[in-house]
Amino acid sequence: MNCPYCGREVEEGKAFCECGRPVSLTSGGGSVSPNTSFEQQLSTQTLASVQRKTKAPILPIIIIVLAALAAGVFFLLKFMAEKNIVKEDTWEVVDTAEYSVKLPTAMKEETEKMVQLNVTGSDIKKLNFFTCTKAAFYATARRLTDAEKEMYQGYDTAKIMELFQPIKHSVNGVEVKPGVRGNYIFYEYPVTRKNYISSTDNVWEIQAIYFTSHSLYELSVYCPEDEKDTYRESMLKWLDSFEPKNK
Repeated sequence: MNCPYCGREVEEGKAFCECGRPVSLTSGGGSVSPNTSFEQQLSTQTLASVQRKTKAPILPIIIIVLAALAAGVFFLLKFMAEKNIVKEDTWEVVDTAEYSVKLPTAMKEETEKMVQLNVTGSDIKKLNFFTCTKAAFYATARRLTDAEKEMYQGYDTAKIMELFQPIKHSVNGVEVKPGVRGNYIFYEYPVTRKNYISSTDNVWEIQAIYFTSHSLYELSVYCPEDEKDTYRESMLKWLDSFEPKNK
């Protein structure tokens, strides 16, 4: 029997020629035509196997794409909400046990973060801390001493302001003068506050002092220092909206 590929003589019973090609795929030793060769069958089987393997499941891909789109929409809406915190139609009243205040809906309460914030004075109570990328609001309170009650009893904000005027308040060696707005006295200055807002630690702080007949509230609002011109008036309006419940 001769090899149908190279023409060499092949001993009876051998399935392969010296050239490496098969000369018989049957037990009877019948020859195989080049048109139906083992190589052709192998190529066809390999192609079908590759095609089966390269067909990725459609459902997992659809789920991944939809999840990515949902995440993109979520972060886009979050970005837009935080960008528009100066718009008053994005503000809502936050009602707590101690007070109410109107803040942007983008600002969320961070109870765990508040625990880490430092305050001076063991008698000061941390109330709430709200924050977002561009702003934060922090409220503390303490009970007035009997001497303070006697000092401030019946005084309006303007009269209390006269008492605060001589008090020197400095930040980083720079003297900060108090101002008065509505029912509170406030200071404002640049300062470093780590993790108060997520966009930067260099913030512009407006600290308000609000007196009632029993308590002294210290309220602070923050924004990026280099964007204070954008957020300052809104921050003051948030402080304007503050209403203590225990007057």
